[in-house]
Amino acid sequence: IWFWKNKAAKAVDMNAKGFGTLKAQEHQDVKAKGVYSNGTWKVVFSRDLSTGHAEEDVQITPGQFISIAFAVWDGRKDGAGDLVE
Repeated sequence: IWFWKNKAAKAVDMNAKGFGTLKAQEHQDVKAKGVYSNGTWKVVFSRDLSTGHAEEDVQITPGQFISIAFAVWDGRKDGAGDLVE
């Protein structure tokens, strides 16, 4: 899980093995940069395709299919739980 929050100004590389098990990885390989302009956020995540930490990260091979999912949380809309500081 690649997590970014504007206040922290950095990405966090995390793993979870079920509900309530989310934790930061030992090796932080992901970088992120976010820019807000004209009412729109743009965030770019980057990481080497191969990290050397196969136990923590998927190792990406060009041309090979991998599953991916995205989630976005709008902090202005009555968030609760772990998503609120």
